[in-house]
Amino acid sequence: MQQIYVAAKNNEGNGQQSLVQQSAVKTKNDGMEELKKKLAKKEKLRKDFETSLQKLQEKMQQGQNNNDTRKAQKIISRKIEDFKLEEASIASNILQQQQQQQQQQQQQQSAAATTKEENATMIAPEAKNTAAQHASLEVKLPPVEPPVEPPVESPVEEKNEWVERISTKQKMAMKKKKKKKKREEEGEEFYFNQRSINILEGLTLYHNVISSTFEKELITFVEDAIVDGQKGNLLCNTFMQSTYTDHVEKTKGKGRLVLQYGSFYDYANHEICPESLVQEMPPIFVKLIDQLIEKRSLPRDVRPDTAIVNVYRIGDNIPPHVDHTDYPRPFSTLSLLSTAEMKFGEFMRPKGKGLFDAPCSKTLPTRSLLVLQGYGANITKHCIPRVSERRISITLRKMPKWAADRTNQYRTRAMSEKEQKKEAKIQNVRELVVEKNRAATKKEEKHGGSGKSYVSSSSSSSSSSSQQRQQRQQQQQQQGQRTTRNRLLTGIDYALFCNSPFDEEMLSGRKTIETRGYALAPELTNVKIAIIRCSGKAKRENRKPKKVVGWIIFQSSKKYKDEQSWKNDFDKHGVPAGHPEYGWNGRPKYGWSVSSTGRTKELEVPCTEQYGKTSFRKLCFL
Repeated sequence: MQQIYVAAKNNEGNGQQSLVQQSAVKTKNDGMEELKKKLAKKEKLRKDFETSLQKLQEKMQQGQNNNDTRKAQKIISRKIEDFKLEEASIASNILQQQQQQQQQQQQQQSAAATTKEENATMIAPEAKNTAAQHASLEVKLPPVEPPVEPPVESPVEEKNEWVERISTKQKMAMKKKKKKKKREEEGEEFYFNQRSINILEGLTLYHNVISSTFEKELITFVEDAIVDGQKGNLLCNTFMQSTYTDHVEKTKGKGRLVLQYGSFYDYANHEICPESLVQEMPPIFVKLIDQLIEKRSLPRDVRPDTAIVNVYRIGDNIPPHVDHTDYPRPFSTLSLLSTAEMKFGEFMRPKGKGLFDAPCSKTLPTRSLLVLQGYGANITKHCIPRVSERRISITLRKMPKWAADRTNQYRTRAMSEKEQKKEAKIQNVRELVVEKNRAATKKEEKHGGSGKSYVSSSSSSSSSSSQQRQQRQQQQQQQGQRTTRNRLLTGIDYALFCNSPFDEEMLSGRKTIETRGYALAPELTNVKIAIIRCSGKAKRENRKPKKVVGWIIFQSSKKYKDEQSWKNDFDKHGVPAGHPEYGWNGRPKYGWSVSSTGRTKELEVPCTEQYGKTSFRKLCFL
């Protein structure tokens, strides 16, 4: 009876355990099947993306290689990488579950073996006393129940769970580090859809492109250059102060401090001016460009050779604009000293006091590089609203080929003229010394003494001076047009840029009033001013080189009150009211009355320095 009772209890316990185990195995099998289905689905999607990537690469090889195709290629390749990572994680989960199932099966087998041994030990002593048990059948034996042990969680499982938690934390930290490193290396791309167009297409932001120590070096260099520029120690237009106008309140602000290296950009006329010389690129900027190219933040084939440094004081801003289209893309801007907000939009409205209303904005942290190309650089405008902290930005661009060639020509010419000027000064000093020697010899001859030695020295010095005179004459003959230009422009300190054919109208006398959007400065009235002919806003290939064609003297300046007064002087200025560029547009118009003009033969434009935010230039003969 005891054997039967123990067997029944064991069967009952085994039955309950088997039901629980069967349900657990069933749920685990269902989870495994779901994971396998998910894995198959991901593999199918990845294969579809790989086929589409192959088709796209074939199109690019056939010649359809533009920004859209390159962008699509980048997106598809990233998707494929994401699918591969997801497949690997799912496969690892499946493998872990299979290992857990094997461990559970082994534990069940070992538990079954132990229960069999325990049953055998309980039944063996009772089998020896079978006769006594049969004799005392009437005695009721107490029910013997097997000891129920409380379920104890194995320390190994706890350890495994803790290890899994640590590994997940480490994985999350590794993912964050990888994402940060990827953002620093590959850059952060921007998206903002407006009318189903990504207006920020082509913009990439790179974080921490330079070290903090190198940032300090750049800041100290800029600060020293600003001090030198304010003292007048820099070449021509290297340093300038750019003013801005508040379009809402009609007030002028103090504006940014600007340093230009490599080539000069005219903010007033929005054009590149190779004839206005600036300092060459300093070594610290060359080092900066090398570092950015090594980090692959900038491409090697569009290496920058010109830089504009903007120093923002508290309250300064830069209005909405699109950088000149002659500059090759991409170009970049480096932010130093403090973070700033840059706003983007095809259309932006001023809100007053250096603020602008734009559809989207991005934050530019310190030591970050914003690279601009594509739609975001050519069509979308960008601006920096009023800043609350001092800020420095360095814009790096590559000069177009025509501007680089002409800048080199003007630079070599300026250096030769500078050397000639130095030689002329030295020659004047020598001539003064010779004349003093002659005067001394004459005195000695009158009063007696060692006159022979003075005469001999003076004769030798006069012979050397005659040789130097001959050399100087030869140099002037070789100079050719430059000397004639300087001779014809003597007494003329200022020049006026004038678009063709209005220059010819003024020189012929048909145009007696020159119309502009600003008043004539009092110091420029009754002064001879050189006329420099420009090609206006013609296409680059159709533009002609700028040349001096004559001179003009303005007598006075007046402001037109309304459109009718403008039309009344049509016979004098010759500009129709409906002209798309120079006609009446509601803004203030001024008329400068011409008193006299004169022609010269066409001369090369000398080096010029910007005179305020006007079309006037100051001539500087180096």
